[in-house]
Amino acid sequence: VKVLHLEADDPRRPAALHQLQTEARLLGRLNHPHIIRAFDFDDDARMPYLVLECLDGGSLHDLIQRSGRVQPEPARALLRQATEGLAALWDLGYVHRDVKPGNILLDRAGR
Repeated sequence: VKVLHLEADDPRRPAALHQLQTEARLLGRLNHPHIIRAFDFDDDARMPYLVLECLDGGSLHDLIQRSGRVQPEPARALLRQATEGLAALWDLGYVHRDVKPGNILLDRAGR
């Protein structure tokens, strides 16, 4: 669950709320095996939130920290999956602005 933890008078709040709303709308339009699914969203004035699919495999960053490196074949598979997801965003006219290992989430099977 992503929750916006900024006070109502915080000057960063309007931009952060807009970003959360945009993410919720975008994820609501997507149904792709390599993009996390959104299940619920509420832009409640006190505590806006976005409920996302739970992936229990950690992130690519976590995998690299545990193993030291990812072998070439699994790395290629992960890269292919990530680029397919990014291409689906691109097809809708969006660009992910924060692609990094910590934002590439994995399921238990390592997908």
